[in-house]
Amino acid sequence: MALEGANIITFGLAIGDSATPDLQEVASDKNVEKPETSVLGDERDVAFLIDGTDSVRADFFHIRDFIIKVIEPLDIGIDKVRISVVQHSERPAPNFYLNTYQTKEEVLRAVNEMTLAGGRSLNTGSALKFMKDTILSERYGSRSAQNVPQFLIVLAADKSVDNVKQPASDLKKEGVVPFGVGVKNADRNELSKTNLVCVSAQTDAIKRDIVFLLDDSDNTKDGLPAMKHFVKNIVDTLYVDENHDRVSIVQFADGPKVNFYLNTHKTKSDYINAIDSLKHKGGRRNNIGAALQFVRHRVFTSSTGSRRLEGVPQILILLSSKPSSDNVRGPASSLKEHEIVSVGVGVGDANLAELELIAFKPGFTHKVSEFSKLHTLHSKIVDALKVQRDEESTSVGIFDFVGKNFIFIMVKFAIILFSSH
Repeated sequence: MALEGANIITFGLAIGDSATPDLQEVASDKNVEKPETSVLGDERDVAFLIDGTDSVRADFFHIRDFIIKVIEPLDIGIDKVRISVVQHSERPAPNFYLNTYQTKEEVLRAVNEMTLAGGRSLNTGSALKFMKDTILSERYGSRSAQNVPQFLIVLAADKSVDNVKQPASDLKKEGVVPFGVGVKNADRNELSKTNLVCVSAQTDAIKRDIVFLLDDSDNTKDGLPAMKHFVKNIVDTLYVDENHDRVSIVQFADGPKVNFYLNTHKTKSDYINAIDSLKHKGGRRNNIGAALQFVRHRVFTSSTGSRRLEGVPQILILLSSKPSSDNVRGPASSLKEHEIVSVGVGVGDANLAELELIAFKPGFTHKVSEFSKLHTLHSKIVDALKVQRDEESTSVGIFDFVGKNFIFIMVKFAIILFSSH
């Protein structure tokens, strides 16, 4: 077929609910044979086309790690293996071209420093055309004319808005070998139109029940906008839907008040709208102990959407601006006994020792001097959310199993492919 003549190799990995058609469209023929064109030395041109939409924000560091794991074993150099990385959403956004960097150190540094481009939808078809016409062109470092093998690794987390069939076919005619990686809602058939190998893995383990317990006492009125922004930014990193991450918000002062339960909303837009609608009610006291007891008995329950009995991680993020008016020791101990992972966030006059007593472990306590600085804790809180219950009910990285196995599978294929002649 045309793919062999063009020396372009495509692979596909579908994870979780990835739909089949898109992946298969992008991938190489399952029966494709290795090109007969002889290649001098270990020269390769390897381009990564990765999902840059908002839906991968929480997992973007895994994408960076994946790229690093693939390229680390390669002999990178301007006369050896060249690397390019392009993000795509509504439109493609190159991070660097095949001829941008000369050494492996430069490439690894560039990958480590990548940030998410962002975007709502995925136009994989136009991005594939961009890869063929721009990235994999002589002007930007491609050595296709010298019979150097051309590899394209495509990673997508959702279905493409536009059609990928023709752009994928055009790539194959140019001899590009595509490797399709589908996560979350990617269309597996669509990616398979570029893929040589299609592997299925599960991401069902990525489920969390997360409750925000927010200080609503009188002295937090001016800080409410910053609190809402803080919560929205965290929720924006989550894979929110009924079968994955669920979120609840409870405000407290003299007493607790539920804004919404874990089973109230179904979509991220619903959650964001609900957070925007939060109002300050006020109260003179800051009864953290009573609020902890309330969420334990009234929010982390099956009837209000908790999946604790199904083994889904239960996480509480407490935000307080002053010491508690009541005792927190008993309620905090009860949360730990029921394997609820608590994260303490203090602002201003919050009692740090008290927050450490509540937190699941000392590293899960953070404090800033004022509400306007809450945004500086964003990455630390997101990291704390990567927990799940293992066989001994200890806290481990929620993405460790999925991420490590995902990388292992991909690197295994990549190394076998790149080291063969």
